[in-house]
Amino acid sequence: DIDTGAQVCNLLWASNVNEIVSTHGYQHNNIIIWKYPKLSTVATLTGHQSRVLWLAGSPDGQTIVTGAADETLRFWSVFPPAKPSRASTPNSALSLSIALSNIR
Repeated sequence: DIDTGAQVCNLLWASNVNEIVSTHGYQHNNIIIWKYPKLSTVATLTGHQSRVLWLAGSPDGQTIVTGAADETLRFWSVFPPAKPSRASTPNSALSLSIALSNIR
């Protein structure tokens, strides 16, 4: 168990960096990034004046957006770009594309 000291409103798993993002309400109204599996605090983001009600991650995994009861959206650039996988190299991508076209 982790006592965050504030109401937990949302959780988001950032699998590219093995971290968890949590948003909070009363009394801190903040966003915390946790390193998994230690669950040590990586960063605490502040700026919202009210409970952070909404959290979403960008498709590229680098940015999160939060929405709060203070009627604001905030965009946070928090994660590095994903490391290219071997499947994203030109030759592998071509092989994958050919394999998929053979299935159809």
